[in-house]
Amino acid sequence: EFRARKSRHEQLVKLLAAAGNRPQMAAEALVRVESSARGLADFRRDRHREELEKLNAKAAVLPDSLRLSIDFEGDSGSFRDFLKSKFAGSGFHNNSLGKLVESHTNGFALFAHREAVMQSLAGRADAAKFQETLMTHLADTLTFEVPARRTIRFNGVAIAELSLGQRATALLQLLMSLEDHPILLLDQPEDDLDNETIFRHVVEPLLKRKPQRQFLIATHNPNIPVLGDAELVHACHERGKGSYDHNSGSLDSAVTRKEIVTIMEGGAQAFEQRQKIYSQWTNSL
Repeated sequence: EFRARKSRHEQLVKLLAAAGNRPQMAAEALVRVESSARGLADFRRDRHREELEKLNAKAAVLPDSLRLSIDFEGDSGSFRDFLKSKFAGSGFHNNSLGKLVESHTNGFALFAHREAVMQSLAGRADAAKFQETLMTHLADTLTFEVPARRTIRFNGVAIAELSLGQRATALLQLLMSLEDHPILLLDQPEDDLDNETIFRHVVEPLLKRKPQRQFLIATHNPNIPVLGDAELVHACHERGKGSYDHNSGSLDSAVTRKEIVTIMEGGAQAFEQRQKIYSQWTNSL
């Protein structure tokens, strides 16, 4: 019995010693956590710089009408939604949540400046809720990556604010300008575009870059294969539900030219009638 009690006494002495060191151990743990989180933040910033360097290198080959940009952690709306989900049901005020997003761009910044954040919050209740929620969801908060905001601007206007036709024009210019891939596949690039835009932003760049790239284009617009000097044309026909066949040939083939006139121009009669009218218009100019 004496040995048992002595062993228990030794265990209690160790537990008391550990309890006395708990504040110091907790502080040391937070220091290690902050160091690791800072390393993660630095890694993400370095990765952003590398991406920005690549983007700036691409900018040299883009037309003046196009501008690409990346704002590091620019999607503040995603960060706000993340914090809102963590503070849901805690009674934390929306005004206080807005202050957090305005003054800090990511979870690591909130953690690193937590004491200052608590002092800036109006009322002790929000400060206490902030500290409790932060520590409860510390791992998620420190590892959540705020997305970058990537923007394409066409003639100075963000692509999200453009019409469908303008968006298509901007994206076609971008695709035609970049030379990352030897093959470019386009599905009906004429959608939402007029024929003048098709010629300037599809046909002309296509003719310029044909020696360096392979273009595969599905289209209903005759300007693309004819003015683009297609090397090979596949004229497809639906013979039944789920059943197709096609005729293939170059523009030098009479069969291919007939297929283009029939499918894309509406038939020989429509093509000849249009040609006649256009000739009259041209003579009167």
